Amino acid sequence: MGLNINKVYLSLKAQQIPALYYPLAAFEENDYIDEIVIVVRTEDRAELQDMIIHEKFPRKPVWIAIGGENRYDSVYNGLSISTGEIVMIHDGARPLLKQRFISDCVEAMDAFPGAIVGVKSIDRLCYTDKNGNMVQGGFEGNTYRVQTPQCFRAKILKECHDKIADKSNITDDSTLLERCGYPVKMLAGDETNIKITVPSDINIAEHYIMHDEEIYDLLA
Repeated sequence: MGLNINKVYLSLKAQQIPALYYPLAAFEENDYIDEIVIVVRTEDRAELQDMIIHEKFPRKPVWIAIGGENRYDSVYNGLSISTGEIVMIHDGARPLLKQRFISDCVEAMDAFPGAIVGVKSIDRLCYTDKNGNMVQGGFEGNTYRVQTPQCFRAKILKECHDKIADKSNITDDSTLLERCGYPVKMLAGDETNIKITVPSDINIAEHYIMHDEEIYDLLA
């Protein structure tokens, strides 16, 4: 982003509210959620503690965990202080968290040890070699762009974290379960469920918030 501030603390002009407030409010709203664990960098802890003192928060217990060197270390640290049998992991930089994403993922736990949301790819996907040349072959079946939230049986997710020592090629927690032989259910996400990654994403997120009553009303 080229900024001197963590992007989750950026104030979105749609309502002059930090991006992180939106997913926090969504979790507060959902009856399936009993507690919230926020994983932060050490240097962000004080700022975050000030931020969550807000008229909307916390109606539910909010715990703070310190992140690790890598994403999977940070997830593990958060997992270690959570108390639920089911855990849900979400990127703080994805402000447009819908209630149905949360509910659908939790309800899928009746039949699966893991469930994630994603958007079906409408583009052709292909492989290239290290020189950028196309390689014969491709992907069989449907392909999806994976989003968050991702939901798991806590015991199984921790088991997979402990079992796989080399996580250098692990991109997210659903990959851990797949490597350990567990099925993960893919659920329908949404094109609006964007992750703020580059500056232009801020304007897109603000536009979606202004035109989505569910998200806008959370913090109106």
